[in-house]
Amino acid sequence: MKRIILLLSLLFVGFQVSAHTVGALRIVEGSWVSIKNEDATIYVEFDYSATRWFISNSYEEHCGEDYQARVGLSLNEFVAAFNENSQGLKMSTNPEGAKYKLVFHITNLEIWQMSSLYGRLCMFVHGEMEITEITTSATICKIAVKGHSGKEDYTPEGRIAKCFSSLAKRLTKFKK
Repeated sequence: MKRIILLLSLLFVGFQVSAHTVGALRIVEGSWVSIKNEDATIYVEFDYSATRWFISNSYEEHCGEDYQARVGLSLNEFVAAFNENSQGLKMSTNPEGAKYKLVFHITNLEIWQMSSLYGRLCMFVHGEMEITEITTSATICKIAVKGHSGKEDYTPEGRIAKCFSSLAKRLTKFKK
């Protein structure tokens, strides 16, 4: 009986993790594939101006004096992981020489304990990425991010790094 309960609880946790990550990215408008393999640069900005922490508090209030460091960490991890895994398109935090601009409007961040029982938590991000061509301001595509999660970690910085780097890796493999 104990084995059945243990097996069912492991299956539930596994389902919970996969349910959060399977449908996390969705094209709202345009086409990501049209530029994904292009030999060009995307200038990246993260917009935390309306970001909520668990829907109630502002993320800036939650972080306090660590806010700017965490915002910078999320952006840098995202760009580094994308560039490491992308075949053609590259990202940069510098607008010079960029053909496209990606603004990630992050609306909500939250953490949950997933499969670990030892205090490691997993971060989830919600928002919308908008990619435009810089010279014409034409929208290339909009991608909704609905609860993408990274791997578990003990520290807030570790959770941020894992969440945003896994999101970037996922974007390099996104085929829509």
